[in-house]
Amino acid sequence: MGWWNSIVDGVGSAVNWIKSNSGTIGAAASVIAKIAGAVAQDDDDPVAQLFPNFTKAAQKLNELAKGGANAKLKEVLNSIPEYSMNDRMVNLQTAEATLLADSTFLWLDPAPLNRDGQPNKGLVQDIGKMLAQSSFSTVLTSSGEGKRKGSRSLDVALAIGQAIFANMGTGAEQANDDGIVLAPFDISYDDVGCRITGCHAYYQIPLGQTGANSAWHAALAMSQTTTENYRKYEFARTRDVFFTQPIRTDNGNPQWLVTMSVPWEESVSAYTLSKGLLGELTSNDIIQDGWHLHYHSLDGTDQHIKVQCPDGHTPAQARGLVRECIKKVLKNSGMLVSASTSPYLTPDIHITMSVLKPGDSRS
Repeated sequence: MGWWNSIVDGVGSAVNWIKSNSGTIGAAASVIAKIAGAVAQDDDDPVAQLFPNFTKAAQKLNELAKGGANAKLKEVLNSIPEYSMNDRMVNLQTAEATLLADSTFLWLDPAPLNRDGQPNKGLVQDIGKMLAQSSFSTVLTSSGEGKRKGSRSLDVALAIGQAIFANMGTGAEQANDDGIVLAPFDISYDDVGCRITGCHAYYQIPLGQTGANSAWHAALAMSQTTTENYRKYEFARTRDVFFTQPIRTDNGNPQWLVTMSVPWEESVSAYTLSKGLLGELTSNDIIQDGWHLHYHSLDGTDQHIKVQCPDGHTPAQARGLVRECIKKVLKNSGMLVSASTSPYLTPDIHITMSVLKPGDSRS
């Protein structure tokens, strides 16, 4: 799955996954053929037609998701008072999400909801990655003005997950005549000048095996409408967790340049904790030990770090440095539990690239 936790994207990859993981491929192929609107002939084999039928089903999902998203966006824009639309300080702008290559994908987890009714962590993290991929807000933070005092934040991916999977597995889950379930949504928060609207379209593919009884072929279309003031705020917020500086070239010895990914549990805490980790990695103690932070950014829940090692240090030692810094950040943050009340554990740190940078012979 690569970057994703619970998703296979791309028609070819999805079809191959279904073939490899279906205990009853005939049943899966028949459902996909029905969604595609294929007219069965006596000598037709739905398994042989799996790829073209899946492609047609993907196109239908994409059209329905975009249609639902456009209808919801129109409804929201029509509800905004005319004076707000004409206010130059408001200056509403709407951007469409740039999601996966063909805008459809497979949800692989057969249990989107936990016992408490919350969508499971893998699904939420993947929705957060979709938001970040489109440069959409992953966290909405209120100013704390008005009746509700104190700044508060909303995890946008979690809110979308709660909306699109609300009826999963219940009698309220109504499919259209084709067997596709539509779930439009509208996410806003207090006085924040950002509104994310969209629609999720999906149908279940039976797999007929114990490990996973079904997967969901889905499409998700989203738009983000923002005010001018919010865009200025979001630009400043993004800049707070972005850092880059040139690679050091003042040493004659080869040094490792190590790229790492830190997957935080959810978006609200990820912003606070990534800022803390950025502070640790640029502290005087770290710099004096010869470590050099080259790049830092945050995409949803994924923090990206590129560190240049001191002479004689390895990529594994760079990973160990980041782990110790994370432990310190967690301890100092007071975040002993996450928003879901589970104990915060040190997240896994994935080394995604290690490059041995040649030394400068002129040094």
